[in-house]
Amino acid sequence: MLVNNRTYRGNMRIAIWNGSLVCVNVLPIEEYLWGVVPGEVPNQWHIEVLKAQAVAARTYSLRALEQYPDRPFDVYSTVIDQAYEGAGWERESTTRACSETFGEVCVFNGTPIIAYYHAASGGWTASGWEMFGHDLPYLCPVQSRDSNVHRWVYRISPTELASALNRAGYSVGNIQRVWVHRFSYEGRADEVKIVHSSGVLLISGAELRPILGPANIKTTYFTVEGQTAPEIPNTPNSGIGRTGSFPEKYSLANSQVLVPLPKPLRLSSWCVITGHGLQERNSIKVIGCDDSTEYIDGYVWTAEPSRAGNPLSNPAGLPRSEFVFFGSDETDVIEDPGENIGIPINGMIVFKGTGMGHGVGMSQHGARILAESGWKYTEILTYFYTGIDINRFY
Repeated sequence: MLVNNRTYRGNMRIAIWNGSLVCVNVLPIEEYLWGVVPGEVPNQWHIEVLKAQAVAARTYSLRALEQYPDRPFDVYSTVIDQAYEGAGWERESTTRACSETFGEVCVFNGTPIIAYYHAASGGWTASGWEMFGHDLPYLCPVQSRDSNVHRWVYRISPTELASALNRAGYSVGNIQRVWVHRFSYEGRADEVKIVHSSGVLLISGAELRPILGPANIKTTYFTVEGQTAPEIPNTPNSGIGRTGSFPEKYSLANSQVLVPLPKPLRLSSWCVITGHGLQERNSIKVIGCDDSTEYIDGYVWTAEPSRAGNPLSNPAGLPRSEFVFFGSDETDVIEDPGENIGIPINGMIVFKGTGMGHGVGMSQHGARILAESGWKYTEILTYFYTGIDINRFY
């Protein structure tokens, strides 16, 4: 049948809900999945990803049955639940994935799980408690190799941010400073601190995201920067290796600090330390005395270990966009630069992040990467959903 120029299987039922007429597509779950899987992931992806998506979507659907008896339908046809595109969107590969996993469901202690999934985690998935208040043992954070997928930037003025917060029921004045005050274990913005003319607001990243819009703040894997934050200036050659040759501290966009370590007379006792989160790691270089250059790579939730220091070669020649990194005997350095690291707002507030979606459960891009590395769909599912079994439900 055809509804709004879209083809559907099964039957259509007209119902009244919240004072409006709604069109409800009634059909078997397996036929419903034929229109869900290609709506959620590209049909050209690896067959093992498509199978994992089919099982996750089937599990989510079964768990949703009769969960909301006041509604004339079980699930929305949008990403509120699952993206259902109807029969016109069906593809051979995704229908095959449904058929080859027919009736298979993720269960925990014999019960279908709440099989949340999302586009890309940003590096680690989130716990169910962190995002939705569901303290479920199978929704635990796990590492996902999709940290380079969906990098995003969102800019907003202090006035616009204040207006959005006030519309959401918060009472804030003129915004003066904004930064991520606390990160979760896996590196998400657990608590954002906003200093304004009327006081201080502490708000979680999960609460702030819907206020500013999921299309803008695509995940809670973000940090906050200011466009006018100071840069670390070049260090003159004549100052290297002497007491007082380096400034005590420079902040860089709320994420990086140059601080002295315990032996200030040693060149290697100075180190660039991550203070409050995300930055473009390949903007940091280790410059050796032999002119060798090493780019520091790593995930955004890890504190960078210091590296064995070498005398610098021509540090004054470094462009202003590059920063010198000193290390000390391979020792991990973790320091909190303190509350004064908050960004003075002289222009736009810049949110920088990675990933897309709420971050709970299976990362679709993470699953794709695992499948391309040879993982089977059962291995993918048991990785993202901790402690589950996959059973044939019907």
